[in-house]
Amino acid sequence: MLIAGGSSDTTDAVTFATSAKKSTEIFNPSTGLFSAGPDLSQPKTFHEAVTLADGRVLISGGLTYYVIIVPIPDLSSVAQVYTPNAGSGSFGGNVTMGAKRAAHTAVLLNDGRALLVGGATGSLLAPTILATCELFNPASGFSAAGGLAGARAITSLVKLPAGQVLASGGAQGDLYNPVPVGTCELYTPVTGGAGSWAAAGSMNSTRSGHGCLILSDGSVGLIAGGGGAGGVALDTAEVYQP
Repeated sequence: MLIAGGSSDTTDAVTFATSAKKSTEIFNPSTGLFSAGPDLSQPKTFHEAVTLADGRVLISGGLTYYVIIVPIPDLSSVAQVYTPNAGSGSFGGNVTMGAKRAAHTAVLLNDGRALLVGGATGSLLAPTILATCELFNPASGFSAAGGLAGARAITSLVKLPAGQVLASGGAQGDLYNPVPVGTCELYTPVTGGAGSWAAAGSMNSTRSGHGCLILSDGSVGLIAGGGGAGGVALDTAEVYQP
């Protein structure tokens, strides 16, 4: 298991970004021990990771910082692919995304591409939430995907048995004053193309930062928890029937 980046101080947004780490760790479940992994090319927190079809890991975007006398917080448009091996593994070179993106979500499609959805962009002083999406092809890099009908960050993605992707809930507004939403959208991929999104109804509750998984009967079960209206943590769950 690869554990990459993260932040050690949540005092405020600037401190959260400028305390981001570029270090990684590897957890070995057979020994129960952690060991040092290779460094990322830049510190990252609020980034996203997705395992590719060949076992490599795409790590994309996030909050970062660079130093000009003092640390300057920023959002990242950098992605890297981690390749595991018998040692600690290694990261490939930087791959530039189509946009700076943090607090986004990602999922692997059946054709081997990774879909990156929404998130926040701009500067850390005024991060705006995105409706745009991107596709990562391990052979050729990033390209634009079909856009969401509504901007959303901290959403939950799950791939349905037929290969479509459900995006449920998430937050709109801006990253400092997020407004949880209850709408869902369904992404239909097109081989070699951008794919498209369509409305997929609404949940019973507005949710962001929640969990979502597929049940054995093909329904999406345990759309569970998350943050609701007014920042209240939820203890409810819902089931989506495709």
